[in-house]
Amino acid sequence: MSTGPVQGMRDFLPVEVRRRHFLAERFRGVYERYGYDPIDTPALERLEVLLGSGGQDNEKLIFKVMRRGEALDRALASGGSEALAEEGLRFDLTVPLARYFAEHRAKLPKVFRRYHMGPVWRAERPARGRYREFWQCDVDVVGAAAPLGEIDVILATTDALAAVGFDGFSVRLNHRRLLAALLGALGVDKDLHASAVVAIDKLDKIGTDGVARELRERGIADEAVTRFERLDLAAARDVPAREGIEVLARMLVGLASEGGSIDAAEVESALGEMRQLVGALSAVRGDRLALALDPILARGMGYYTGAIFEVAAEGVPFALGGGGRYDGLIGRFQGQSVPAVGFSIGFERVLVVMSERAMFPQSLGALDVYVTVFAPDMLDDALRMADGLRTLGLRVVVPVDRGSLKHQLREANERGARFALVVGPNERDAGAVQIKTMASGQSVTVPRDQVGPRLVAEPDEGAEGAPPAVSE
Repeated sequence: MSTGPVQGMRDFLPVEVRRRHFLAERFRGVYERYGYDPIDTPALERLEVLLGSGGQDNEKLIFKVMRRGEALDRALASGGSEALAEEGLRFDLTVPLARYFAEHRAKLPKVFRRYHMGPVWRAERPARGRYREFWQCDVDVVGAAAPLGEIDVILATTDALAAVGFDGFSVRLNHRRLLAALLGALGVDKDLHASAVVAIDKLDKIGTDGVARELRERGIADEAVTRFERLDLAAARDVPAREGIEVLARMLVGLASEGGSIDAAEVESALGEMRQLVGALSAVRGDRLALALDPILARGMGYYTGAIFEVAAEGVPFALGGGGRYDGLIGRFQGQSVPAVGFSIGFERVLVVMSERAMFPQSLGALDVYVTVFAPDMLDDALRMADGLRTLGLRVVVPVDRGSLKHQLREANERGARFALVVGPNERDAGAVQIKTMASGQSVTVPRDQVGPRLVAEPDEGAEGAPPAVSE
């Protein structure tokens, strides 16, 4: 029998679990300071909740759960008229939030700020860095109109990333209505917008010529493709966001004058939201947050209706998170539109970057104290000492396999203990304890009643601040 996990799933070693907990706790601390409340939802949702939610291709990757017992027997006997599955594992945390809010709205504040960290499942083809079970980390504001919600989630997300050691943040912005207007102005048939976005999203990888070729392969009219080839998208993408918004506005007007179709009122409304968003973020963060408009930024989910965005950090070649406004998703469950916006940090991506760059604290998971057992008749005394130190919040171990004192000190070093305590016959007779600092090898003997206060007072240099390296 294989002892490996199911394909696409992972086991986590203790150091990996501690890193995940560290990351989650740092994020949680920031979200709490912003006034977000934690929620949780079941791993399983009804298929009617998950399907048709705007999850795009992710809906094709749902792990479905078959009916059980008599219900399964009836479905099998129906010859296909009754579905074999009625539930599925959640593929993201946003669709469950929409159902959750519709269910509990009477108990929630008018403007509901929530954070949720937990696993989601997609029946992906497993590959390096692509798993079937992985964590997401979301913050959402439900009930706040644009751009107030966008400002909140963007600031909270960049602060959360800063709390674990990232800096030099840049945010790429776009608006789904502006993207739709651009495609309409190019002359792309509305039914082909989603297909065109898939091709245009590859611009940085395959260039204008490659995108034009793929657009034609996807059935986009030659006239629309020719207009796309003439666009100077770099003029809007490679400049600060304020300037980029005005460049895009002029671009849309120019395309309209060539016969492209745009809804002027709709475009001006979206441009106004973007100007407000960029203005507010610039006023709060100034030069500390670089903002850029990207007219072809699309994001993958079909439920986005307004501003969309991605955040990157200096020196990281890919986005660390993304999100956007989805005003129509909750209304699907309760019959009326509810404004909502969210931002999701790429939890797994952040873990990989931090592990590769040794950004976790050195002391993560290390013991505070290793209490040695000098002789068999001193075990009870060692256990009492350890018990008292634990009440002070210290992480303390007494060896299960006593072995020699040399063996115990070697184990203390392997466990990363900051201190080892030694009580031999001389220390016992004097009512004292020898404290050995493992990093330096130096020892000091102190009265027994001073051991706890002294250990608590000693700073753990690797625990806080800019996280030092972890030795693998």
